[in-house]
Amino acid sequence: MRSFNRLAIGLVTTVIVVVVSLFVILSSNLSALIIEKVQTEGSRIVQVPVRLQQAEMAISGEGQLKGLSVTNPEGYRNTLAIDLGTIELQLDSDTLASPVIRIKALHIMGPIVNFEQHETERSNLQQLVNNALASVEKIPTNQNGQPSAVLLIIEQLTLTDGVLNVYDQRAAAPIERPLPDLTMAAIGKEKGGSPTAEVIALVMQQVVARATEEAELALEALE
Repeated sequence: MRSFNRLAIGLVTTVIVVVVSLFVILSSNLSALIIEKVQTEGSRIVQVPVRLQQAEMAISGEGQLKGLSVTNPEGYRNTLAIDLGTIELQLDSDTLASPVIRIKALHIMGPIVNFEQHETERSNLQQLVNNALASVEKIPTNQNGQPSAVLLIIEQLTLTDGVLNVYDQRAAAPIERPLPDLTMAAIGKEKGGSPTAEVIALVMQQVVARATEEAELALEALE
């Protein structure tokens, strides 16, 4: 009987170790895949380097991204245009292998946005929006004219506690202003899912519109 109990305990312990090890491996692989995908697709869409330092994702669909940054287009003095701070997200894990991935919630916390006006009166942020919109026009389609890429639905997106740095040659240091909070709902839902490029372009348009309005107020104060 004691031998049987020892054997049972040994088997249970082995199963637990295997399950935990498998979970760690799957989580690690998923995180690495997310980093690679975000950097590759993000850079392609906005046409500047996009970097992601850390991605934590559970099999349940809860995750966190840290160190997601967007490089400035050429011709601007700062290295970064946007540092997205910390992003918390909740994915519908049942849709990860489907053509339409559903994101229940996405919360961007403490982003830093750097606004620079070019000599042509076009800002670095507007250039990024233009790049994203150009990528939307290049989305591949199938024989029925529908997007062949993976589609996204974001039930709710929020951006809070952002900081806007406005750079101008008339000011010795960047002018810091709060970046207005943003809430968006049902992104891509009406269409049954939208391509990644389209979602990024839509969100960037909203963020950049708010940033530009605040930047213009800051620049007016210098006149």
